Parts: sequence; structure tokens; C-alpha cells
Amino acid sequence: AGATGSAGATGSAGATGSVGATGSVGATGSVGATGSAGATGAIGNTGAAGVKGDTGSTGAVGSTGSTGASGITGPAGPTGATGSAGATGSVGATGSVGATGSVGATGSAGATGAIGNTGAAGVKGDTGSTGAVGSTGSTGASGITGPAGPTGATGSAGATGEIGLQGATGAAGSTGSIGAMGVTGSTGPTGSAGATGATGATGPSEIQSANISSWLLSTAIGGVESTSLSFGTLKANFHYSIFIVVTGRRTSLSINAQKLGLVLRASEASTLTYSVSASYLFFANSGSDIYSKYSYVIVGSIAPVSDTSLAVGIIDGLGETGSDSVTFTGKAIIQLVGSIT
Repeated sequence: AGATGSAGATGSAGATGSVGATGSVGATGSVGATGSAGATGAIGNTGAAGVKGDTGSTGAVGSTGSTGASGITGPAGPTGATGSAGATGSVGATGSVGATGSVGATGSAGATGAIGNTGAAGVKGDTGSTGAVGSTGSTGASGITGPAGPTGATGSAGATGEIGLQGATGAAGSTGSIGAMGVTGSTGPTGSAGATGATGATGPSEIQSANISSWLLSTAIGGVESTSLSFGTLKANFHYSIFIVVTGRRTSLSINAQKLGLVLRASEASTLTYSVSASYLFFANSGSDIYSKYSYVIVGSIAPVSDTSLAVGIIDGLGETGSDSVTFTGKAIIQLVGSIT
């Protein structure tokens, strides 16, 4: 037997199939046609959707690699080991799925159809069955009063009743109006003369204005009085009102008054009453004639028993005027009056 031929060389692996080309993108579906206007009355239909684009075709399968050439048949030798199977050529890559075509745009809505004509009236339905009795209604308002019936016939006169009891005395009537003035009566006789009235009191009939001559007060002995000359003429049994002002001029100019007093005297018996007001102050006749001044005001009344006159006396209580004399003068108003109360 011939020698066992050498094992044939391992066939080379088939070439890897090339990847299939990517399918082209499907064309965009065309826009659906605008729906036709709906029939009158019906709402127009929505336009149909655009046609879906075609799916891209699958890429072609790669070709299988070629088979290696057969080895030369050697002499028959031992059976050579079975050559390993050539590697199977790799399956060509699956072509990528073509992109989905875009959805066609929605067709625009058809225009709204005009309002349809009113349909004919339906056939009258059958009469319904009688309804249940309704509840009793509320009481109606009172009716208007009817007209008065005719007057009945006059009844016959009743029997005369008994005489009633005497009524109470009526109230007094109001006073009647004043009667008309009567006729003027005749003049009466002249009356007798009335009695003579009493003599009235004597009214004021005289005023005397008397100047009181000046006189000097100068003494070193306390309690000595210096009296003015008399003034005024006052008749007996008459009444007089008296108002007298006496002033005194002091030799020195001193702030301190001397202790002097005043008395009013009547020359004859009389009822004499009076009051005295005194003051002491500085007085000026001019810028160069300034002196200390006494002032007395006497108010009173007198009723002489016999004819009389008046005089004013000034008393030096402490004998201060011996070295500081005072010269007095005055004015008297004497009025005759009817009476003094």
C-alpha cells in the first residue's frame, strides 16, 4: 500500500462578509387631501391621515467565503487526521432598519356646514292617562257684602209708657251779657265845702353860706382850746342842717400830725348833733408853697330853743402848738329845713 499521504493543509477561513448597506430613509408621506365640505347640516369629517412611509429594506447578507483547494492525493498512507473544519465565515452584519417615515400632517378640518333646516313636527303623541286628583285648594277670600235688603214695613205704635220720674234740676245757666249803658242821670246838688286841711310843715326856705374867719392855735399846755369867731344866724324853734369844712395850716413841714381835736359849739341852748371826719396831709399851692394841712368835715343838725350862732373850737391835746402853731379857717353851709328825724 502506498504511504499515507500527508494531511492536507487546513483551508483558510472564508473572508468575513461585508456589512450590508444601511437602508435609505422612507420618503415622507404626502399631506392628506383637504376633506370635502360636509353635507349641509352634518359636521365635516376629519381629513384622512397621510400614508405611512415604507420601511427601509433589510441589508443584503454578506457572501460566503470560497472553499480552499483540495490537497494532492498522496500515496495512500495512514489515514491522515481529519482536517479541522474551516471556520465558518461570519454572518454579515444586519443592515440597520431604515428610519420610520414621518407621519403625514393632519388634514385641515373641513369648514362647518350650514345649519340644517328645522325638521318637520313629530306626530302627536297619545293622550296621557288621567292624572291623580289634586289636593284641596285653600279657602277663598270672603265675598263682598251684598246690598242691603229693602226696608221693612213700619211696625205699629207701641203702648204709651208710664210717666218717668222727674229729672234732676238742670245746671245754672251762664251769666248773661252786660246790659246796655243806662241813661245819664241828672246832676246832683252841690256838696257842702270840706273842712280846711292842717297846715303843712314849713319847707326849706333859706340857706346861709358863712365864712369862718381865721384864728390861731398856739399853746404849750395840753387840753387848751382855741375857738373861732361865731358865725350863722339860727332862729328859735326852727330846724337847720349843717355842713362845715375847717382847714388848718401848720407852721412846720412835718410828717407827724399833732394831737388835735375839734368841737362845734352853739351860743344858746339848742339840740345839736354832728359828726367829724379828720385828715392830715402835705399840701401845695405852688412849687414853692408846700405845707402840712389839717382838714375837718363836720355834718350835723341843730334845733335852737332860742336864737343862736355857732363857733368851732380846736383843742391841743398835748400842747404841741406852742412851738409849732396852726392857723385855721373855714366855710359853713346852714340850711333851714322843715323837720329833723
